[in-house]
Amino acid sequence: MSKRGIPPKVKQLWPFFFVYFILALTMAAFVLNMINFSEIMWPNEPFHSFEMGLILSFRMWSMAISGMIIGELADRFSRKNLFLFITGLIGVAYLVNGFAPPSAGIFSWIWFFICNMLAGFGNGGIRPILLSFTNDALERENRSKFFGIFHSIAQIALVIGMIISSMLIYSGYWKVYYWGIGTMVLLGAIIIGLKIREPKRATQSLDALTEVLGDESIVYDYKLTKETLKSTIFRTTNVVAFIEGIFTCVLFGTLNFLILPYLQTPPLNISSVTTALVVVIFGLPGAFLGSLVFAKKFDEWGSKKIQIRLDLIVFSILLIAVAQFSIFLIPLSGATFTKEEGNNIFNLLQYPQFLITGFMWLLISAVRAVYMINQPPILQAINLPEAQGKISSWNQFLETIGQGMGPLIAGAVLATSANNYVIASLVVMLIGFPGAVLWAYAKRKIDGDIQNIQNILAERAEELKNQNNNRN
Repeated sequence: MSKRGIPPKVKQLWPFFFVYFILALTMAAFVLNMINFSEIMWPNEPFHSFEMGLILSFRMWSMAISGMIIGELADRFSRKNLFLFITGLIGVAYLVNGFAPPSAGIFSWIWFFICNMLAGFGNGGIRPILLSFTNDALERENRSKFFGIFHSIAQIALVIGMIISSMLIYSGYWKVYYWGIGTMVLLGAIIIGLKIREPKRATQSLDALTEVLGDESIVYDYKLTKETLKSTIFRTTNVVAFIEGIFTCVLFGTLNFLILPYLQTPPLNISSVTTALVVVIFGLPGAFLGSLVFAKKFDEWGSKKIQIRLDLIVFSILLIAVAQFSIFLIPLSGATFTKEEGNNIFNLLQYPQFLITGFMWLLISAVRAVYMINQPPILQAINLPEAQGKISSWNQFLETIGQGMGPLIAGAVLATSANNYVIASLVVMLIGFPGAVLWAYAKRKIDGDIQNIQNILAERAEELKNQNNNRN
């Protein structure tokens, strides 16, 4: 492994980065262009917020269900083949979405709804597959580098996708957007099939296992049992990760849902194109700082003491909650625009209060990367090789439920408070705080949970070695 730059084994996984870059282009496209899509389905009618919210929530819940199914399969079957399946499903869903009939009201909505559900089902399988795959393909010290690059690619593609989608959809070329994305996703699936090799299970879980499994005739073929399920998955740190995900992701699920409509609706009237440019100007540097610049440091600190990773997660949750709440406290009096003025980025940047808002967005982008990078290595360290897909899928299921609940909770608060964004952001901030408290509590238990896994793997290394000696 090279001491500087990207490790060779991480570089070999570039097809995953390519595919996820394409997928990440679509992450915020729907929420950013909700008003435009409503107009496409129901021309000359008021914004159908309820119908748009249903698409978002059911897409998230489709991801949650998919994660449970795909995560279970990832512990039993080829991760590569599963990844080919989900990318193919996503690609087809986007291509079909491009054929949706416009101006057909509820029929148009049903077409978008089904395509979003299929795409959500495919996206829900990505994280469990990759957590299981990288647990076997990469050394422990390189996993944060992988997820650091992975998350930074997602953030970079997110803001690029916001610009591309807003410009195309705003100009009426939404069909071209969906056809282009669908074609590129299917191309990525072909590249995965040609370039990625399925790794041998458990080869990177323990040094003793790595040595034993270096013999190609020895296979790690352990399955989860009731005993190992109870003694590993239901240990304190895993339970904390399960419960915390609900609280934290209610907060995370409202970042775009609250901030973007706040900027785009009267009296600000900032267009979706200008909003996307603001995110690029401030969000892209934040994502770069959080994912690429700090990822190496996270690995260095985490390899010395894993509790540092938990401290970083607690810090990220608290700071994101406070930063989002602060955005709605920034006085914007006098900064009201017509629709024409709201479509001019240079006009917007003349106002100091928007520069402060942009800095808060930069902070949120950088600090969210801290959470995303440090959680996967923790889950990998406290679970057996045969449970990597399962634990990731369970965790993702609860997190995605939380993300789906976020817009519903925030929307309900807005509806009952005359669109008071301060109150709505305060509510979701308070909901997010227990997540930080739970991770702080896990610091006291994580060493014992890791040692428990290491003891089990050491015993299995001896078992495999003895079995091989007996055969010879």
